[in-house]
Amino acid sequence: MIKKGGDQEYKHAYQNLKVACISDALLSHLEGAVSGEVVDAHLDEVRERMEENIHASGSSIPQYLRENNLTEKEFLEKIREETEHDIALGIALDLYVEQNGISV
Repeated sequence: MIKKGGDQEYKHAYQNLKVACISDALLSHLEGAVSGEVVDAHLDEVRERMEENIHASGSSIPQYLRENNLTEKEFLEKIREETEHDIALGIALDLYVEQNGISV
């Protein structure tokens, strides 16, 4: 038996999967890499947002690191990768909108 409310969880998971697939497809067509200077400029903002999300979930940074088997250095690298991904996705979306004459 599927628990009540499971449909919503599946719909949410499906939506997340669709967004991830679309993001990956857009990024696969982006040429070049995001400048390290651009990533550095946004790193603190993303780190703060990630830490706020961790605290909002009732956890702490040390607890998050333990639960995810991460060192602080690995955590910072994860934040850097997420920052680079977010910037690249923003660029890809902007280019897609521009090239397809979409107004937002």
